[in-house]
Amino acid sequence: MHHPLNCHFDALKHLIRYIQGTSTSGLPLYKDSLTLHSHVDSDLASNSNDRKSMSGYCNFLSKSLISWQVKSNLLLLGPPPKLSIEL
Repeated sequence: MHHPLNCHFDALKHLIRYIQGTSTSGLPLYKDSLTLHSHVDSDLASNSNDRKSMSGYCNFLSKSLISWQVKSNLLLLGPPPKLSIEL
């Protein structure tokens, strides 16, 4: 980032504290470059039996998995929501 804000430093401090607090939790940490990678995926109601959608993400610091979440949600069929974006 070329112009980090205070909220970016706060997020970095939170991440470093999290890593320090989980050093004995069995999560392997590798001494590579401190590069944060995030991956996100979603699947919208592909199962025709239950019409549930799946979404999830995982975050890596270098090669170390540091957080993840997966959710299964019921997709309500109806008109699409209206989105408005103000600039």
